[in-house]
Amino acid sequence: MGRKEKVTRVIDGDTFKTRSRKQSVRLADVKAPEIGTSGAARATAALRKMIQGKDVIVDTVTRDKYGRSVARVKVQGKSVNRAMQKQVGTSGAKRTVRSAKGSATLPRSTVARAVEKVASRRRR
Repeated sequence: MGRKEKVTRVIDGDTFKTRSRKQSVRLADVKAPEIGTSGAARATAALRKMIQGKDVIVDTVTRDKYGRSVARVKVQGKSVNRAMQKQVGTSGAKRTVRSAKGSATLPRSTVARAVEKVASRRRR
């Protein structure tokens, strides 16, 4: 069971600050794009809309190398982690794809859709 805290600032798509903590809180199992990269602004806006200024329940799972709480978070009984996973993906669900033009790390669901699209074209 976590503790109830007030969100004071959303830093990016997977990190925020609360009134009662010195260190920020990072969403467990969510890997949002870094600030300045493609999709970062959208992920930050999504998290901000979900939790900014609201009371959340923070259930710390562990601490990261920067001392931040890595936590499961709920707002109004709904999992913020799950909602953000749908929005941006999960840290464990990435796959590096290589081609003649270079490589990219993408969510597995994106890779699966692309593979299926290519396969369906070949079947025609």
